[in-house]
Amino acid sequence: MPILALDIRTVKLITTTQIITSVYAVVKELIENSIDADANNIEINLVCKPIDNGTSLIEVKDNGYGISKEDTPFMGLPSYTSKITNFEDLNVLRTFGFRGEALSAVCAVAEVTIITKTKEDNVGTSYIMNNDGQIVNSESCHRSIGTTVQVRNLFKQVPVRRQIIMNMKKANQTIKLLETLMQCFGICKPNVRIQFRVNNNVIFTKPSLNNIKEAMNHILGRKIMSSMEWIESKDIEFTLELMLPSRKVKDLSEISHSDLHYILVNNRPIKHKDLEKLVNNLILQYFEQESYRKKMVFLVYITLSPMDIDVNLEPNKDAILFKDQNKVLNAVDKCIRKFYGLKATDITEQNLSLDTSACYEDYASNLNDNIADVEWPACKKRKIQERDVQENIVKEKSILISDSNEHKKSLQNEQQNDNETRNQKHHEKELTLITHIQPPNLSDSDSNDTFPTTTVIMDKIIDEKLTLSQLPVVDLGEDFDLTEEIGNSDISMNKNENKENIQEKKQITMETWSKGHVNGLKGGTDIKSDIAIEKSNDNLNNKLDEILESDRAHVDHKDLKFLKHVRLQVAKENPTLTTATETARKITDFWKQLSSEERGYYRDIAQEEEKEHQRREKAKEKVDANKIISEKNKNRLLQLFEKMKNTKNEKKENLNMRTIVPWIIDRAKIITRSGFESEHIIGRLTSNLWVATICEQMWIVDITGLMKGLKVTDIDTNKGFVKVVKNKQYFKRYQVKFKRRREGKTDYYARKRLTIQDKNKYNTPKYRLIVRLSNKDITCQVAYSRIEGDRIVCAAYSHELPKYGVKVGLTNYASAYCTGLLLARRLLKKLGLDTLYVGSAQVTGDEYNVEELDDGPGAFRCYLDTGLMRTTTGARVFGAMKGAVDGGLNIPHSVKRFPGYDVESKTFNADVHRQHIFAQHVANYMRTLEEEDDEAFKRQFSQYIKNGISANDIENIYKKAHEAIRANPEHTKVTREKPVIKKRWNRAKLSLSERKNRVAQKKASFLKTLEEAEV
Repeated sequence: MPILALDIRTVKLITTTQIITSVYAVVKELIENSIDADANNIEINLVCKPIDNGTSLIEVKDNGYGISKEDTPFMGLPSYTSKITNFEDLNVLRTFGFRGEALSAVCAVAEVTIITKTKEDNVGTSYIMNNDGQIVNSESCHRSIGTTVQVRNLFKQVPVRRQIIMNMKKANQTIKLLETLMQCFGICKPNVRIQFRVNNNVIFTKPSLNNIKEAMNHILGRKIMSSMEWIESKDIEFTLELMLPSRKVKDLSEISHSDLHYILVNNRPIKHKDLEKLVNNLILQYFEQESYRKKMVFLVYITLSPMDIDVNLEPNKDAILFKDQNKVLNAVDKCIRKFYGLKATDITEQNLSLDTSACYEDYASNLNDNIADVEWPACKKRKIQERDVQENIVKEKSILISDSNEHKKSLQNEQQNDNETRNQKHHEKELTLITHIQPPNLSDSDSNDTFPTTTVIMDKIIDEKLTLSQLPVVDLGEDFDLTEEIGNSDISMNKNENKENIQEKKQITMETWSKGHVNGLKGGTDIKSDIAIEKSNDNLNNKLDEILESDRAHVDHKDLKFLKHVRLQVAKENPTLTTATETARKITDFWKQLSSEERGYYRDIAQEEEKEHQRREKAKEKVDANKIISEKNKNRLLQLFEKMKNTKNEKKENLNMRTIVPWIIDRAKIITRSGFESEHIIGRLTSNLWVATICEQMWIVDITGLMKGLKVTDIDTNKGFVKVVKNKQYFKRYQVKFKRRREGKTDYYARKRLTIQDKNKYNTPKYRLIVRLSNKDITCQVAYSRIEGDRIVCAAYSHELPKYGVKVGLTNYASAYCTGLLLARRLLKKLGLDTLYVGSAQVTGDEYNVEELDDGPGAFRCYLDTGLMRTTTGARVFGAMKGAVDGGLNIPHSVKRFPGYDVESKTFNADVHRQHIFAQHVANYMRTLEEEDDEAFKRQFSQYIKNGISANDIENIYKKAHEAIRANPEHTKVTREKPVIKKRWNRAKLSLSERKNRVAQKKASFLKTLEEAEV
């Protein structure tokens, strides 16, 4: 779609006056433009000089479809975009951008250069933009298809913002945020290759992958992904895919991270606090975690119609608005609860932050303005200690008396002021509401243990006597469904009631209840004097410790909480009430007058008390379990000590028997001292005891006893056995070099580093990947060093490649890669690791390192041994190493020696390396030579022509070879026939006697000839 100007109506609806405020915002907008251009390879480079962190150069390169020359005049202007044409197109939006403001905002605060090329263009074009987004200069340049945006001197004209981003701490935070951003885009677009560099140092890289699961596995690693599971919900209107911690996870610290939670909607990374809180709380609820500050690792991937979301909320487009948010949240909640087996609840009651909390917070703030004179400090959650309970009650009573007087005075003043402007009847209703319903102080929301009102204190006191059966039946409307909650509360409370309370409860009849003759129940006809009430309260205060420990002190149902809170106030304000029915009716009237915000307040109190009660119960169970475990450990320890005591003498005898070793001694060798070539005398301990090493064992020898037993008398025991192990040459200044060093065949400095093992890994083989090249063959071996020489573990040769389909070019870079791959797969199959470590089956040419398994054998680690081969960039030695790494071997390396690495710019192009792996450099040379000199082509590539291989067939040949090597890497032993004994045409070699006889015959023949001549 061409870049067009939006109409005025659309501009007014979606314009946000976007302002670039950070390096993060610049990079984010440019990456989104690259993804919208269908790019599958994006490179981000930040060049940071010491004086400015990240503002020297910000470069984003992609291989998208580029910007046509017709659209370039409008690419930097505001409200010009190719994503949409009018506001209605947002209903079918599939791109990240749509406003046409990103490049314009960047041009306003920086120097921007855009290099682009489309498939219709012969060469690329570089455009220099001014601060208004207009082109001031353009010139042709070399560029493949795609776009490069270079941003220099960011915030040069805004010194305040420039000073902020130049802060070193801010720069490090920006790099971390950008890395997280790359991870999000890497997950959203698995097929896109992303590479992020800072000063030519790779910070993040992700290859092109097939799906989102492979992307998560690459970004999070196998350690975290081994503890995760994927679930998908199919019975809903939209697509929902979740990645959650497995139910078998034991250590939550492995899957707890503050930055590793991702929410993706229509392949767009977003931030949604309600959805994030919902998923995180459900995970913690399953694992029974008390701290809700932990952030678990999870992924929420939602795909729905663009009409159901609104992305036009914020300039940075990080937040969206769901058309039906409750439907989405309920679907996620249902899916997670089904996976973890949690009890299903309504999402609106579970997450009150979506509706009620905000409402009654506003209500509380309004009431606090009217009673600003009454303020109490916020309380923190704490465990109530037994010794502090009585002191707190006394202090609260004294404070409440003074506060109530001040409260009455303030209400009287308010009443006088309201009489001048308000109706008397309306004023009485408002005053009644304020008097009877204490407003919630949100500063105390952290603790529900105590409230600064007399009602709450009396509420605690009557918990011991007041039961659900003693409360009147109150119709609280449709907001409360008490059937299930009352049943559960009756069960829990009946378990904890003692026998005396049960008997007292049975004695209460319907008649006594209707008359109100129930102890502890105020209202009705059972009216006691104030003195009696104070005495009963004092008695109840003495039992407060028992109340706090009882389960009934934690009854957390919202109906019971409201009834207890209001009932005493109703009794005090209406002393004329005679029956419980009238009291219940009055309480019902109060409840109906409450707004939804006030009812939500009581609901929150009930939920918080329930959580606190459950936490205390779990802590109590944990303490009891620890006591049982400690008691068991104590008993086991006592049994162990008893067993050790009984077996002490027996162990001593066994140890003595173990130190008695039979030793067969050859007397002749001892006397003649001829058998000490392989033994070594360490030294003398005493005059008779010597230390010696024999057959890799250390011995202490008693010389005197040994000589007496052997009946040897001609040896001086004081001298002992002396063995000279250092000859004279050892102490010479000039040392003769090793033979292979003299011949120039071995670099012993390099060999020393490759063969010497760490001291804590004594006698453990240190494996080396040996690569040797010749004119006809490539040899790859895995070996380790021993004193007697190197031992070969596995080997592979390039002359084995014809059976895998590579018949020609056995010494080029592609064949070296195949040989290394063959060695790796053959070795891993020999060790039984071929199924655990598959390596990189998809050849991309990019950097790849084998990740070790958490549970299982580690990856086979070896080190590259190049010997005397050249190690320049692009050498075939590194092609063999790359093949071994992709085959599954763990070889430490970098990309600086691979083809495609530019030494000057210090950048690595994986595509160039991939072309070498598939011998495309050979194919290009074949095409060039065939066009320029046909005879030279036929002479150079005669074997290719003989086997019918063209330049277009080379890549497929090596692809098939890679697959064949992975399918069957085993070595096929060549069976050779017994050589035929050839007929010998030369004369057989004569012995000495035969030669003498032959000479004698010749001499006799010669003499005979002379005699005949004379005659």
